[in-house]
Amino acid sequence: MNFLRAEFLREWESGFALLRRIPSTSVRKFVDYFSALDIPDQVALPDALAQVALCQFFSSAPHPAQSGNVAFKRYVDAMPLMWDWKYMGTRELRAVLAVAKLEPDSNWARGMTREIEEQIRSIRCTSNASDGISGSTSARLAIPDAAWTDD
Repeated sequence: MNFLRAEFLREWESGFALLRRIPSTSVRKFVDYFSALDIPDQVALPDALAQVALCQFFSSAPHPAQSGNVAFKRYVDAMPLMWDWKYMGTRELRAVLAVAKLEPDSNWARGMTREIEEQIRSIRCTSNASDGISGSTSARLAIPDAAWTDD
């Protein structure tokens, strides 16, 4: 457990430099969520997450959801409620753009600003040959956001 806590602390102190490089909606949501917490909640959540990781290795370890960990419950409850254009996948964004064009009175069209529309149109998929996954592609919605960096 100490190892997991120490690794999380190292990543937290670096501003989540390693996590920010992972092109994953779940990871991005976590970093956004964690960054928005006040200090006491930022201190409480890592212990719960370390406990979850420990449960992956030792099924007999108590899971934070079963032990009533408040910080973990808030985190789990918040994840499905986090929505933003920046959390949508490339195909989903392109589909939403098509729906908005075909149905200008749809909720998608009404909720899409000109800026978002232009950003979706500007998405270009790029090959990730350097990631070791043959043939994978990725794209990123270029919404200005301190939670996502290119380093």
